[in-house]
Amino acid sequence: MNNSNWQYELFGVIAHIGESGLGGNFIAYCKKDDYHQWFKFDDSIVKPVYNFQNEVLNNPMPCVLFYRLKE
Repeated sequence: MNNSNWQYELFGVIAHIGESGLGGNFIAYCKKDDYHQWFKFDDSIVKPVYNFQNEVLNNPMPCVLFYRLKE
């Protein structure tokens, strides 16, 4: 199978907020396909993300990126 034309989309991010190694908090960002909207999960608080580029991708501590193969 030729994989040169495969495309992937980002659907989840785990980021660390705060002092690295001295504490802080892990935040999860997940994309809900039904709404084409990203959401921020911070402990028991869930909020929509209105500026994904600014809030998530420009974050200095993204830890794990989740991608899936686009069909």
